[in-house]
Amino acid sequence: MYLGALDKRIAACAISGHFNDHVPKMVAPSPNYTPFIQTAEDYAFFSGHFLLFNDADVVSLICPRPVFIEQGKADRVAHWQDSKRAFNEVKQYYDKLNLSDRAVYGLFEGVHEVHGDEAFEFFENWLKH
Repeated sequence: MYLGALDKRIAACAISGHFNDHVPKMVAPSPNYTPFIQTAEDYAFFSGHFLLFNDADVVSLICPRPVFIEQGKADRVAHWQDSKRAFNEVKQYYDKLNLSDRAVYGLFEGVHEVHGDEAFEFFENWLKH
């Protein structure tokens, strides 16, 4: 996600299990996931990140390039309903540019893993040059 936002040489991106509504994931306990504040994953706390931007903001920097976000329904790291809600923000950026087919959300039966099936189809469609 971050590399796609920073490097314009990347023609299309797939994000698997790492896209979320960032603020609750950082600090709000939930029966659906474990927030980072309750773990030893200090890498998740970039200085100022929590206050300045969300994952949807990062992905907006990928636009207008194609982006596929996949999420497992049983993922305990990123809850699919939070991820889907954040994706709706991303979709708005693409819709405003009449590029809605370039932003796709895939939901699969699974945990915190790379599923890939739909992502590879997505790449097949967008990287045929």
